[in-house]
Amino acid sequence: MPRNHSEQGTQFLIVNKTNYGDRWAGEFLHTILRPGMRAAILPLGYDEGWAKEADDWSRDFETSGERHEDLERPLRIYGIHSFNWIDFHRETERSAAEKLEEADICVLVGTDPAAAMERIEDLALEETLMRFDGILITLSEISHILEESFETGDEYDRQLHRGLGLLPMRFHMHYSETEEELRKMIRYLESDNRSLVVLSEKSGLYVGNGVLELLGDAFIAEDNDLDELYSLLE
Repeated sequence: MPRNHSEQGTQFLIVNKTNYGDRWAGEFLHTILRPGMRAAILPLGYDEGWAKEADDWSRDFETSGERHEDLERPLRIYGIHSFNWIDFHRETERSAAEKLEEADICVLVGTDPAAAMERIEDLALEETLMRFDGILITLSEISHILEESFETGDEYDRQLHRGLGLLPMRFHMHYSETEEELRKMIRYLESDNRSLVVLSEKSGLYVGNGVLELLGDAFIAEDNDLDELYSLLE
């Protein structure tokens, strides 16, 4: 049965790992993630070869899979115990959309945002996600699909992809203060005037209900921070 939709629109929680039940996030999120909510979990992994990919999905995400408990665990900390898993190999466009429409929370998981967009398009879920009026949680690199556009590849072979355009900023995921990461941030800021939300392994970003909340040690970098970033390379 579809849930009663609110008028609040989509709320976003962007994190790198399943540690958002820890104190650095929990003090804020306990007012957002509430007992009794229903969650849909949609892993969008990718390997070459459809049969191998389906086998890998089953191994990792079904009830006894190594990722299954890991993905449910942080939500259980907030008193959430109703889960609907979406296996994109088996769902129809209608059944996948219905599972999302019934959910208060949608968790998207994946390390390849370009492949994730392909899977979303395969299941015709773009519109469903864009009008989702619950809490959309993205884990790891899949968070880039929330941007208007994003790059994949390395410095010598970059490819530009279209995202869902749900948030006006860019994300720098899995940040650590190394020379490589600093140079990547500088390149982002010099090539794009969008704010860059920088997230380490113990940080996150919540956006919703007129609130933008930086969690843990998350921070926002803008082009007027370039001098400071260059100074860190000296």
